[in-house]
This record gives sequence, C-alpha cells and structure tokens, in this order.
Amino acid sequence: VYYGGYHPELGLILRQAKEKGLNAKFMGPEGVGNDSISQIAQGASEGLLVTLPKSFDTDPANKAIVEEFAKNKQDPTGPFVFPAYSAIEVIAGGIKAAKSEDTAKVAEAIHAGTFKTPTGELSFDAKCDLKDFKFVVYEWHFGKPKTEVSPQ
Repeated sequence: VYYGGYHPELGLILRQAKEKGLNAKFMGPEGVGNDSISQIAQGASEGLLVTLPKSFDTDPANKAIVEEFAKNKQDPTGPFVFPAYSAIEVIAGGIKAAKSEDTAKVAEAIHAGTFKTPTGELSFDAKCDLKDFKFVVYEWHFGKPKTEVSPQ
C-alpha cells in the first residue's frame, strides 16, 4: 500500500492495520521517514518502506563536513542536511561563475554548469530539472536503524 502523506496519519493507519490483521507492505515518501512513526505505530512500523535521500553523512568524502557539524554540536544525519548544504554550494558556485549576484545571471550560470557538492556532481537538464540525485529506498525497523534496500 503506497501512502503519500505524513507520519502521524500513517502511524495510526499502520497500528490499526496490524490490530485488524492486515499484513500488507506499506511504503511512503520522505514525509513518513522519521523516528516519530515508530513512536506512533510501535512495532507496526517494522518493515515500512520509505524513499529518502541517500545518507551522505556516511560517505567518507564528507568526513570533514561531518566533523565540523559535530564540533558545532549539530546533527549531520538528517535526510535533508546534505541536500540543503549542496543547494547552497550550487548557489555559491552560480554566483562565482556568473561573476555577479544578479539573479538572472546566476540562474543562467547554474543551468549551464556542473557543481561538485557533498551529494555528488549536480547539473540541470534543458527543463532546468536536476539531472541526477541519489534517492534510495529504506526499510524501517522498530527501535533500530533503517536499512537501505534499493540497489546502489
């Protein structure tokens, strides 16, 4: 069953489904992928499939960034920490490439460029959509870390 909403509602659905004996496999987007789902659904959250950005904090190439977060008592493990960090890197790279802060010039430079970021090399297609981004499927485990189940 694919659920396209947020964790509070899905947590209740999972718990109620288990209580009623429904043994279906559930899957949801990043809106369901946080530890609160397990607090709400309890053991019924076990095996839930969730699409999230790849865990870039475990990439050895990002060790210095992770250490900097730790030094500042900040958590680098959230699913959107490294994508947000990379977005800022792309904007900064666009400003540098455009040699201007004019938004039209920066946008043009971003659309034409390829930017090395902690999430990989980022570039955009003719429609200005991101060409490649590492989303993966994780299996949720009650009381334990999630595991990646999608191919690399």
